[in-house]
Amino acid sequence: MKIFNNIIFLVLFTILSCKESIIDTPTPVSSPAKNVVINELFRIDSTKYYSHWWLEIYNPTKKDVSITNWKIKFINSNFEISLSDQKTTNVISQGTFIVITNNKNIFNDFWNIAPLTILLDFSKNFPIIKDNDEIQLIDNENKIISILRFGNYKCSGNDPFPNNKSFGTVKEWHSICRYSDPFGAFDTGNSENDFFEETKPIVGYYSQRMKY
Repeated sequence: MKIFNNIIFLVLFTILSCKESIIDTPTPVSSPAKNVVINELFRIDSTKYYSHWWLEIYNPTKKDVSITNWKIKFINSNFEISLSDQKTTNVISQGTFIVITNNKNIFNDFWNIAPLTILLDFSKNFPIIKDNDEIQLIDNENKIISILRFGNYKCSGNDPFPNNKSFGTVKEWHSICRYSDPFGAFDTGNSENDFFEETKPIVGYYSQRMKY
């Protein structure tokens, strides 16, 4: 009888242990972007002779998107870029990148461009982006569809995006890069959560680091 009881105990213990291990297994969190997104930012401070920046936007959707009358706004740095001023393209195709830089000469000295990437041909140099800022991607209906907050950025006044926390700072020659998602790009609307510090930036490259 004692042996029988021990067998019953072992069977129940095994079943309960298996059930508990299944419950404790983490479930992957997926939050695919539904719009074109700000994908990556690289900047070198203005005190360096090779000071420059580049910004990458990415279309993870399954359709081509017109960027006519779109703009990119830098809140603290106090300037904006009209994408309609560029003659290179009026469309960002599905799965492609658009890269903007403030200095093409320095950019070409340091960076190669991956396939499926368009480098917008700006005729003038833009200011250096401040080390804490909010970058907004704004569509033709004046709707903010993607935001990157970084450094010690804090919104002055009432914050329309109170759940969007600043990512922080990164080391020189590193970038702020968006996590990928099984569907193309990870986007919860919170910079602190959606981006990571990339140690080896590549221009126009789909991030392989997923957020779970």
